[in-house]
Amino acid sequence: MLALAAAIVGAIAGYLFRGDPAATDAAVERPVRPEQAAAVEEDEAAVPLVAPKESAAEPTTRGEVEEEIPLIHAGLRDYAREEIRGGWERMRDDEIPPALLEAGLEDFERTVLSSPRSIGMRLARDKTEREEAAKDGDAFAILLALDKGAGPMTELVGDRAQFEALFEPDTPGRDVVGPGHTEDDVADGVTLTYPPGVFRVRSLMRNRATYPRDVTVAGSGMNATLLLMSDLSVRGKLRNFRVRDCTVYTDTELFDLRTDPALVRFDRVRVVGFDCGAGGSNIFGAPSAMFHAVDCEFAGGYGRSPQHSQFFDVRSDALAARFDGCVFSAMSFGLVWIRPKATVYFAGCSFVDLFDNPETDLRRQKGVTFTSCSFSYYPEQTPENWPPPKKDLNELFPDWENRIEG
Repeated sequence: MLALAAAIVGAIAGYLFRGDPAATDAAVERPVRPEQAAAVEEDEAAVPLVAPKESAAEPTTRGEVEEEIPLIHAGLRDYAREEIRGGWERMRDDEIPPALLEAGLEDFERTVLSSPRSIGMRLARDKTEREEAAKDGDAFAILLALDKGAGPMTELVGDRAQFEALFEPDTPGRDVVGPGHTEDDVADGVTLTYPPGVFRVRSLMRNRATYPRDVTVAGSGMNATLLLMSDLSVRGKLRNFRVRDCTVYTDTELFDLRTDPALVRFDRVRVVGFDCGAGGSNIFGAPSAMFHAVDCEFAGGYGRSPQHSQFFDVRSDALAARFDGCVFSAMSFGLVWIRPKATVYFAGCSFVDLFDNPETDLRRQKGVTFTSCSFSYYPEQTPENWPPPKKDLNELFPDWENRIEG
């Protein structure tokens, strides 16, 4: 375990500090073509690389320096002309017209002169991201590393104890009665508690520029509490959001997170209604996410369009997810849409009446692992059995629509 932890820390640290100019003092030399060497040497001999010092003169202004030292020297222009010609010749059989060649050279010079500022902005943005990841903790640092190509991280996600430790709350907790709660009640460490019944969850993520950390929504049992919530969306990071002991009905995507990473855990939760036909009919949409589900059920057939569904819509490699003892039924998992360096681990899960075949898709997914899982598939599609029949939520929660509170 210590060796694994050291390896993970080393991998993340290697990412967090790469690209920092202070991390290396080795100069990188650019190759110069032999035919350009004479022109470069002649140009360097004719124009000094630094402005000459004058003992009695006033300090040289920026404009004077630019006049004395060309920012684009003759050797670089010769190189650019040659490469522009080469690019033209790869696409056409004739020679590039002189006017177009000069226009291309002007474009090259503009690009060279404007690049340093954009490079500086990129370096500053990367450093800010590294600092924020370090400040937010290990989970977001891992997601940032995955986003930059460090995955898959199968050893980390495959170690249940180590993965669970990333979801440990770090703020004191307190309970608030869920029905009738206000936006002000949703604060760091709060658990919104719901009794048996059917409740519409309001004021959960609306009108928030940032969202509290370690917020939990808790019912009284998967077969006792039905919570109606959908389109959970915030601006900023979603830090350790939990749902437990309830059934969640959503008539569209459950999570629709557009800009920042999310850290989410489900315990003993049944999710239904996501197969609605809108968008990708996903359960979880986010730019990057760490997700852990334990003893949960993701059941298709209860939405408006039972033939349309998949679990994730995470369009980057920054996905680390683990499922322990979960059941997936009457849905398409959409494994082919998971990026190659993402990491998804299934342990002791059951796949029932699936519309696609994760076992086949697994051949193209190095970061996806199934351990002690079982699979069964929907019968071959025919006009008689497709689209699949819609299921009735009243079978799980009788007369649920007339029992809604909130």
